[in-house]
Amino acid sequence: MHTVAEILKSRQGTTLATLPPTATVREALQIMADRNIGSVLIVQGDALLGIFTERDYARRLVLKGLASADTLLADVMTTRLYVVNPHQTVQECLG
Repeated sequence: MHTVAEILKSRQGTTLATLPPTATVREALQIMADRNIGSVLIVQGDALLGIFTERDYARRLVLKGLASADTLLADVMTTRLYVVNPHQTVQECLG
């Protein structure tokens, strides 16, 4: 079974999409569209604060009638994150 480290090594050269919590949802959506990805990590310095996903957009903006240009990521990002260490296997992560 592959470890997280092995999977990440195979993706070397791929840059993670990140934005600060003060960025707008519109900025996140533009990055996601440009890179054809479904999420952006929200960071401040070296700290991972949350993640903003297409699901967050649908549930926290569209359904509530909020505007993407006026809404900060800090207000709509998912902050309950599950993290793993590089030595864990995929099976362990899914369990």
